[in-house]
Amino acid sequence: MMKKRCYMKVCIILMLNFFGFVSFAQITGAANAVEHTLQPHPRLFFSKAEEYVILDRAKKDALLSKLLALLKKEADNDLSAAPQIYKPNVQLLAVSREQVRRLITLSMAYRLFKDNKYAKKAEEEMINVSNFPSWNPAHFLDVAEMTTAVAIGYDWCYDYLPEISRTIIEKAIREKGFGPAWPIYEKTEKTPFNRENNWNMVCNSGMLTGAIVIGDKYPTELNRILGYAVKNIPALLESFAPEGVFNEGPGYWGYNGMYMSLFFDILQRNIGNDFGLPAFKGLSNTAHFYASLIGPSGKSYNYGDAASHENIDYSGTLFYLSKLYNQPEIAGFYRNLITTAIDDYNTKNINEFTRFFFLSIPWYNPAKVSGKLKQDRLAVFNGVTDFLIFNGTKITDKNRLWLAAKTGKPSWSHNQLDVGSFVVDCDGERWGIDLGPDNYSLPNFWDYKPGGIRWNYFRNNNLSHNTISIDEKTAISDGQGELVRYNKSQAKPFGIFDLSPAYPEQVSIALRGFKLLSSDAVLIRDEVTLAPDAKKISWRFLTKADVKINGNIVTLTQNKKTFYLKCLVDEGFTLNVFPARATNPGEIPIEGVSIIEISLKPSVRNVTIPVVLGKVLPNQKVYTKENIPLNKW
Repeated sequence: MMKKRCYMKVCIILMLNFFGFVSFAQITGAANAVEHTLQPHPRLFFSKAEEYVILDRAKKDALLSKLLALLKKEADNDLSAAPQIYKPNVQLLAVSREQVRRLITLSMAYRLFKDNKYAKKAEEEMINVSNFPSWNPAHFLDVAEMTTAVAIGYDWCYDYLPEISRTIIEKAIREKGFGPAWPIYEKTEKTPFNRENNWNMVCNSGMLTGAIVIGDKYPTELNRILGYAVKNIPALLESFAPEGVFNEGPGYWGYNGMYMSLFFDILQRNIGNDFGLPAFKGLSNTAHFYASLIGPSGKSYNYGDAASHENIDYSGTLFYLSKLYNQPEIAGFYRNLITTAIDDYNTKNINEFTRFFFLSIPWYNPAKVSGKLKQDRLAVFNGVTDFLIFNGTKITDKNRLWLAAKTGKPSWSHNQLDVGSFVVDCDGERWGIDLGPDNYSLPNFWDYKPGGIRWNYFRNNNLSHNTISIDEKTAISDGQGELVRYNKSQAKPFGIFDLSPAYPEQVSIALRGFKLLSSDAVLIRDEVTLAPDAKKISWRFLTKADVKINGNIVTLTQNKKTFYLKCLVDEGFTLNVFPARATNPGEIPIEGVSIIEISLKPSVRNVTIPVVLGKVLPNQKVYTKENIPLNKW
């Protein structure tokens, strides 16, 4: 069969590039039109020639060989999967995501193992969902992910599909994907396509994926979607400045990052121009930011609406970014992660792989790491949310003390009232935890305004986080905490947060300092000037460990390991432990979590709460020397 080539005009937007990044304001309208040729299928993520490169490399690369073996195993399992069922008036997101997983797995297996049984099953899957009445445009993520799924299957199985099947799939992409998108694209108010959060990237990337694979037959639609996407996506990319922080949590970092990788790859492979989008400030550092969020326990700092089980992003994104920004250390980091995950799958039957996991094969990066990995005892990341990441010893030590703390603006998408909160690992255990998200279907769950219903739900407010509360009231959602001072180079590195904006009616100032005292201990010192009518201030720490209190020392025990908290308040405090409990009907129950609370009912407005956490508590001499006012740090 003769392959068709499409000669199309695409708008190349001229970019100004100041200080190594581009901004939304610099991406403006008209530019030069150039002729461009869409390549024959397959167009997405790896070419036909690259199939042979992958297979040849796998003969010498044990990890890549394991990935191929796992691909075949999962594809064989999917051959007997029952067709998915359309349910009217129900979100299809889970269905769409499962379709992504099935079609990537089956279609890639067809390409790499040259067996028509995989393409036949992929065709059945695509025809099934193409015949759904709709892809649920009321929740446009459903449409974007389903469009992505069928586009990948269509592109990768193109030479197998009969013309009648191609026609059915093309029609579905145009009518169920593009059709409901057009009126949304044309709106000027906030929409799924122009928000500053993950919806922007997922929706635009999903539409572009569909447009590229049928772009030879429908070039007008491709040009139109490309123009909208390149215009809209900077509104999201700006939020990574200046140092790669993603404000919606590690779970949504993975979600956004996966579709961002798809988007950039499609532009570079098929358009031949990335419009300067990967140059936005912070993007080149975001893989390092994400890697820093993963503690030695193997769990990430699951701030925001990130579930505690969403530990690692196994989607291939880190391979893609390692190539895009020439970061072999990130490739090595991800290879270590998936090596462990594959071993767990083979020995313990633990499957942590995401629907995009097998893109780790075409994006595989075998680059060797030259020199030593960075071993910062304090890593700092600035953004709308600021982060401090402490490492007691070198990062290759899985038993090291590790503490990650954040500021943030709770009214940002998927955030919680956790300004100043932190999590802590030691001896390979997570001692101080974040509870993660609650039930998204709770009434008014997305009411982010100050005093909004969202903050009544326990997991979303400051009472459920490792931070402070005053008179057991919730913090203010539009108050943005800030990192005000830090020193990474001194013998005992530290960082200081200003929490005051989260408590504007309750304090005149609230500062929280973190200082690494030794390889085994960290000091947290809060200095708060309370409003005249404040009656009580509380310091909270949530844990799944067993808890015993003896005077001012708390002993935590977990998996035959021990960790300590010591309250350094001189007098007038109470130290209690009680179970964490959900507070409203419909909230996800909380089991096995204790709250350690230090509370004071001060007679003066200026309050100091110093606490030391660690595997080995320092002696009194260290406390006397280091537990000094924050302005002397």
